[in-house]
Amino acid sequence: MKTNINHKFKIILSFWVILFLTNNIIAQVNYNIKFDKGKFSFTLNEDGNYSIIPNEDSYFFIEDTTLPALPYTTINILVPKNVNIENLKINTTHTIILQNITLAKNPQLMKSSEMSNSSSNANYAKKRYPDENIQFLSINKMQDFHFASFSICPFIYDNENKTLSIITDFNISFQYNHLSSTKSNVQERYDMEDVVKSIVINPNELDVLYPAKESKSTSDTRRNSSDVEYLIITSEELSSSFNPLKAWKIRKGIKTEILTTSYIYDNYAGATNQLKIKNCLKYYYENKNLKWVLLGGDNTIVPVQGCYGNVNNGGIIDNTIPCDLFYACFDNAFDWNANGNNLIGEYNDNIDMAPEIFVSRTPIRTSTHVSAFVNKTLNYEQNPPFSNYVKTMLLVGSRLSFLWADKSDAHHRSEAMYNQYVAPYWTGVRTRFYDTGTDFPGDASYNLTTANLQTVLNSGYHFVNTAVHGNVTIFGLESGSYSSTNASTLTNSNKSIITTTACNTNAFDNSTDPCLSEAFLRNPNGGCVSYWGGSRHGLYYADTIINNFGPSLDFVAQFYKNLFTGNPSNNSYRFGSVTAQAKSYYIGTSSYNSGYRWVQFSQNAIGDPELSIFTENSLTFSSATVSQSCATVVVNTGVSGCDIALTSQDMGNSYFEVQKNVSFAIFENVDCSYYVTIIKHNYKPFTYQKNLVDTYIQNHIFTSYECVIGKNIFAGRNVTSSKPQGDVIVRNGANVLFVAEEDVLLDGGFEVELGGSFEIQ
Repeated sequence: MKTNINHKFKIILSFWVILFLTNNIIAQVNYNIKFDKGKFSFTLNEDGNYSIIPNEDSYFFIEDTTLPALPYTTINILVPKNVNIENLKINTTHTIILQNITLAKNPQLMKSSEMSNSSSNANYAKKRYPDENIQFLSINKMQDFHFASFSICPFIYDNENKTLSIITDFNISFQYNHLSSTKSNVQERYDMEDVVKSIVINPNELDVLYPAKESKSTSDTRRNSSDVEYLIITSEELSSSFNPLKAWKIRKGIKTEILTTSYIYDNYAGATNQLKIKNCLKYYYENKNLKWVLLGGDNTIVPVQGCYGNVNNGGIIDNTIPCDLFYACFDNAFDWNANGNNLIGEYNDNIDMAPEIFVSRTPIRTSTHVSAFVNKTLNYEQNPPFSNYVKTMLLVGSRLSFLWADKSDAHHRSEAMYNQYVAPYWTGVRTRFYDTGTDFPGDASYNLTTANLQTVLNSGYHFVNTAVHGNVTIFGLESGSYSSTNASTLTNSNKSIITTTACNTNAFDNSTDPCLSEAFLRNPNGGCVSYWGGSRHGLYYADTIINNFGPSLDFVAQFYKNLFTGNPSNNSYRFGSVTAQAKSYYIGTSSYNSGYRWVQFSQNAIGDPELSIFTENSLTFSSATVSQSCATVVVNTGVSGCDIALTSQDMGNSYFEVQKNVSFAIFENVDCSYYVTIIKHNYKPFTYQKNLVDTYIQNHIFTSYECVIGKNIFAGRNVTSSKPQGDVIVRNGANVLFVAEEDVLLDGGFEVELGGSFEIQ
């Protein structure tokens, strides 16, 4: 769960040997990895069995509760393009650390809508566990980067002799040979570089394996670009309702377009409407540098791709899991149906879970819903409150299965999540509202009830996380439930960003409308601005080990850590990129562990993918200035590291330029009415509007350099009644430039003498 994987083990050495055999290049690579006993705790339970407790992140347990609970982790190794992994070998050094013990069974993975009644009886059949300490899982591709995923168990349990050993040294070696590939004309993309670096163990090799095709500049300048960086997909009936959001994105310097589903269905190939949409997104990604996608509607407006999940060896099965990640991944089997049986996303379907673009959804049905969502999104970005609301977090929890040390499991694990993944990186104020303890008067006697939660939410917390049971329309509470009706009637002026581990509350494909997430989002007077939760069951471990969060809370923990550490740094603090990085952290695990795969599919982002999330109280551009000399506009922000956009008022069609990571900018040849927008994280956006008006030149003599700018320019002896009549003359030696947004009309009485210079732009 920490982004820096090297915290959990230490990379000692890597080296490459290149062999030339026939026409293929085979590379042999070695990585020496150390595991430290001090990173784990070992606890004797009440039943007499021992539990291994990882003190760090990214460990999980397999789902077979008849086997001993050995922690596994996933590592990702960056590899060149188009290779196969062969001849995987390991050499290990291990040390016995416990003797005469019986290991506890794997914890039971439970739905966040039910409690556990598992047995603690531990009888194992085999002499040694696990069968293999390392297993190659898959090669994944994120944009142009390829990485191989492996599962590793750093322990050996000798069931015959009742000993537990830790593998302190793994020497991993493997070969890969390059496969033949077809040269692509698609421009290579590297804006996912920081995501990749955060999830592989060899980020230092990236520049060797993937040398930059062109140098990166701190200033990214684009003018009148044909790129479409942000795409909104919705119905014909709702498309115009998204125009205010489109206009704001363009003013921020993000080229944005709205496509209707009917247009896509008529113009893109695909066996299903979902594949037509995915082919459209792939085209825009490959040809127009698409980065952000908003699916503008619930399943009745923009179809969901239902995917297959199987947890606990058939204990939980669903082949309709709504998975918007499907639309973001373009590699391997494009339709996620390699075996052709129409169970989308099975293990043998050769799917790609590494996104090329950032996709989220706003599950609306009517123009009223769209207006509520758009207005809340724009107000959040454009008018942030200058109060401590931004630095508030509410943690809600109610018992899932167990109670120990006078606290519920939801209480214990929510606190652990906050202490490990939020507090080290953020100085905000946490407020606790658990069934077994609160920060409100009366402490635990202030019960987690419907009325009390409504009162608390109406006071306006910025971040809200709930670790509770749930269903399509409710959060389960200590007493009663919190329903979509309650969410629809919230009046909190400061809107929340909600994360949850509850089951089904984000089931925007359900026939019951609205589901809970929809009720929060569609509420025009309160609720949330974004929501990240499960469209199917949330999953947790039914045991009393605090750090065994389980898949759902692991994903939430990654969300908050990435948000407050500014990862991925290329697209930091954006809702869609933060959720994508949280899910990308578990790509390898999701190719091996069905519980994490389930959450990988079902945890969907609701809200604007490009929403810039405030993490500190907002500042202002108090010293920003905009000045214009003829057709040159100069913007000075007084602050470093800003994005400055100048866009024409016709949705950027006449003029569009954005300069990134700068403190000032010069825009030339500006011949139109325009907006200037300055953006920086945790700052209220600075906006400036320049409206050109008609300009009349009459009874005037030009003797030197002059520039005249206007919407329309009229020049001559009698073009306006507001000035005395008289000729307009450009004298010998004068240099005159007319810059018009629309037209220039030269009437009678306009003269340029020999030696004078006159130009129209």
